[in-house]
Amino acid sequence: MLSSPLAVLDMKRGGLSFRRGEIETDSSVQLAVYSRLLVQNDEQPLPPAGYFMLWSGQLITAYPRVFPRAMHIEGPPLEETWNAITQGYISNWEELEQGEIRDLGNEQEPLSESGIVEGRLHLKSCAFCGLDTLCGKAFAEE
Repeated sequence: MLSSPLAVLDMKRGGLSFRRGEIETDSSVQLAVYSRLLVQNDEQPLPPAGYFMLWSGQLITAYPRVFPRAMHIEGPPLEETWNAITQGYISNWEELEQGEIRDLGNEQEPLSESGIVEGRLHLKSCAFCGLDTLCGKAFAEE
């Protein structure tokens, strides 16, 4: 069993500006999930987290007091991301139970950036996965 202080460092090969944007817009799903996995109950705060960018050797985080030598990115606490993920999950199931199927990536006006909208986390299309028909990127006009 690990003991305090706990922290999450997610190592990434590249994509500094992408990961920076995730921290700024409260859409760093991986950091929120990894942090949530370390707590024993809902009353515990999520441990601080950051991305360690392997190519540049730079740690980026919204927690400068925990990581004083890191690049500080202004962003909300991971609890907000986690709450938006769980609210989105609950809301999506409620909509499915009512027979409503939404495909946010294929709406008339796709998201210009990721973020929390009406308490739910919405992610814009990325540029690196092969599931672009699910998010709508495959149908976007060039």
